[in-house]
Amino acid sequence: MIEELDGTAHFGACKWTNEHIDSAVLDTLMKRSYLAEPNNAHEYWLYAKSGFCIALLDKSKQDKTIHLIGLEDLFLPIPSFLPL
Repeated sequence: MIEELDGTAHFGACKWTNEHIDSAVLDTLMKRSYLAEPNNAHEYWLYAKSGFCIALLDKSKQDKTIHLIGLEDLFLPIPSFLPL
């Protein structure tokens, strides 16, 4: 967990499997996040070797607190506005 100055708590999970991550992984992460930090805003970061199921991709498009990072995303250039 990482907490920003504004109090937003960030939670993540990484799955290095040959199958797509499904919504159950996000559901588990969400349940656990409220046990650790019940009062603040939450954001969720899922990292996957093999991608995500369609339902989870759709859910992330509707909910801007869900961030899906695939293997290919790890090799994108770092944006110039981010400090190194």
